[in-house]
Amino acid sequence: MSLPSLKLLVQHLLTPQVYLTNPHKLIFEDDEWETWLASESAVYTNWRFKKQSPEPKGEGKRKYEWKRIYECDHTGSPRDRRDENLSPSKRRKTKEKVYKLFGSDVVNIDHYWEHTGHDPSTLRSMKESRNPDAVRHWLDCRVNDGFDSKAIKAMLRMTSEELAEITDEIDALPCSIKISAQDIYNALRVFACGLPN
Repeated sequence: MSLPSLKLLVQHLLTPQVYLTNPHKLIFEDDEWETWLASESAVYTNWRFKKQSPEPKGEGKRKYEWKRIYECDHTGSPRDRRDENLSPSKRRKTKEKVYKLFGSDVVNIDHYWEHTGHDPSTLRSMKESRNPDAVRHWLDCRVNDGFDSKAIKAMLRMTSEELAEITDEIDALPCSIKISAQDIYNALRVFACGLPN
């Protein structure tokens, strides 16, 4: 992949999708919604699984066959505990509701695309967010393959042509945009201690 096409890909991926309504209603086939959610998480919003609706306790009618809620990884109270007077209005509440109605062959998604308190397409927001599962998996695979910190950093500095020869995952953001030296250190430390991922 040439450098101009990589720049176009990154620019396309970082341009936030804007809809007329919030939440935006999406409908997918039963086997397509997970691919959509993974592609959303690979770009700039890391959707964390929060909860699945519990099974009903009685014999009452259920509206949903199943329902899952995902949250933006910036959701919740700010982590800085030093400022006790921090306004509660800074709480971030972006989420996805994924559900399947009884008797339906499609999956409905309520896509809350407006992010309160942060812009997920900025580099600052990307730096503050957690690494997506794909990036974490990529880094863990390199560590399990025996790469050390120096080798992983060298791999991240490769040109796009060199990287294309050794990886086939070019449809998402390059891992080097998300991976920091601390991420490499943490992955190596977890591997050395034998802790589960």
